[in-house]
Amino acid sequence: MKQRYFAVLNSQSPNVGEMRIYGVIGSYWDDNTANDFVRSFKNLEKTCDRINVHINSPGGSVHEGLPICNLIKASTKEVHTYVDGIAYSMGAMIAISAKKGRVHMAKGSLLMLHSVSTLVYGNALDLRTEADVLDTYDDVLGDLISARTGESLENVKAEYLNHQDHFFSPKQALNEGLIDVIENYEATETPDNVRNMSVGQIAAWYDQNAQEPSDELVNKLANRLKPVLNQNLNNESMFGNKFSKMSALAKKAAGSITAQELEEANAQMVENGIEGVTMVLDSELETVQNENTSLKTDKENLLKDKKAFETSISEKDSEIKKLSDEIAALKGKPAAEAGKPSTDKDDVVNTGEQESGDEEFMTSVDRKAQQMNAK
Repeated sequence: MKQRYFAVLNSQSPNVGEMRIYGVIGSYWDDNTANDFVRSFKNLEKTCDRINVHINSPGGSVHEGLPICNLIKASTKEVHTYVDGIAYSMGAMIAISAKKGRVHMAKGSLLMLHSVSTLVYGNALDLRTEADVLDTYDDVLGDLISARTGESLENVKAEYLNHQDHFFSPKQALNEGLIDVIENYEATETPDNVRNMSVGQIAAWYDQNAQEPSDELVNKLANRLKPVLNQNLNNESMFGNKFSKMSALAKKAAGSITAQELEEANAQMVENGIEGVTMVLDSELETVQNENTSLKTDKENLLKDKKAFETSISEKDSEIKKLSDEIAALKGKPAAEAGKPSTDKDDVVNTGEQESGDEEFMTSVDRKAQQMNAK
């Protein structure tokens, strides 16, 4: 099978450069990067009057695709684009970037346009902000489609960038003004049921069918791991020397690995610049999980106690208010009349020797002295 990634091909015509973008656009899946394309395209511009760009792609990164689109549009050379199989999403945007009269589609090929998509994690504000960013991306791509078809940006967004997939056969694309020429050669190297596959399935199909020599694949993976490990995977002693502790763990049964061995392996990773990754035992994870469960239960109980306490306070506040209202109502009433004293066996008895109403008390000595004075 042919190599499916970006490539500069041998041309059978003098002063004509041939380039190919097969597979997903961007470094995550395939090697169709803007840097590689720009470098190769600029080299061809030095020696070629015409450059043919063949496309068979389900799309990919807008960040990688836009520089390719703008390079094609800005070139002073005669640049033609050819849809050899499919040109979906960003692949379609690259295809229609060539000037009028220079966009070609093979018989049986497909072109598809849709709104920009992304993956995002966060809260409601993060998601709303990202939605606004996606709308801006759609405006940018919509301007490119508008320049090709002559339609207004509003019509382009309503017809092509309305959050649905829009597929075009060569004839349909020609009628829409998206392409200029239908070629007689047949579309090649696409899944048989491509119309019934999602974009993700097609991307996976390209990835599974990409065949490269094993040493090239190793080098490719090594380049992607360099920012993290800063080490080439072709170095057989990498894990033996730099990560010996980790290498030793790989040779042991999981159940026999000790906490001390994990601690040493983690320390070795930190020493070599790997952060944010920590290996732990299943038992430690279970302990943390149990602690989290316990904390969750404690939190729920505290919330219940808090609610009961708040209810109690509310009831007491209501009772205090009721008493306060009663006190305020009593302040407006007159005081009650004083009652007459009652008479019982403990009261002093009037002897008749005193004038009526006399309340004076006398002892026996006082009475005797009074009688003597009377004589």
